[in-house]
Amino acid sequence: MAVERRYWEDMEPHQLEDIFQEDDVPLRPLGKRITRLLIWGGLVILSVFVVLASTVRIPRYVHLPVRLEGGGPEQRISYPEPITLHAQWVALGDTVQAGDPLLTLSSPQLTERVFQFRTAETNWARFQEEGYRLYRQQLSDLVQQQTRSRVEVAATQRDLRTYRQVSDSAAQALGDQSRAMSRIAQRNQVLNDQEVIADVILDEALLRAANQRA
Repeated sequence: MAVERRYWEDMEPHQLEDIFQEDDVPLRPLGKRITRLLIWGGLVILSVFVVLASTVRIPRYVHLPVRLEGGGPEQRISYPEPITLHAQWVALGDTVQAGDPLLTLSSPQLTERVFQFRTAETNWARFQEEGYRLYRQQLSDLVQQQTRSRVEVAATQRDLRTYRQVSDSAAQALGDQSRAMSRIAQRNQVLNDQEVIADVILDEALLRAANQRA
């Protein structure tokens, strides 16, 4: 291997040119090829869509049947759009009672109106439920506030009764003390009167004794 490498390295450039020849090969432009591939790919995809469109049926509208019943208000309504008759429940000349089905109709406009009606009905039910919930919440708050007011009033009345009892007890104690002081004063007055009488008697006795000596 080293000998072969040394052999190639020892050769002159003109000798290498005699052994190896380079030919210029023209390359094709890639722009046309890419354009052709894109065109064919688009045609294939378009063909697939055409086949799917012809085989797969995608409904343009979702029809919701509407059943007309007897007993309702008689009103003539004209629809500019076509209406599909799905079923006829009664024939001409039949006796119809209130609530009996008459016809089953369907159309995109009827479907839209039924959807709007159901949406409005749902919103109204939700509004009523929300209003009832708010009413119950307000009622609960009022009941709690009334309960707190009753508790506060009961506590105030209890405090007033306690204060009245204390006041009555204090007044009774003051009355008892006043009566006791009155009795003491009366007793002291009696003692004073007796002492005065004793002094008068003593003075009279002393005076009488002095008169007898004289």
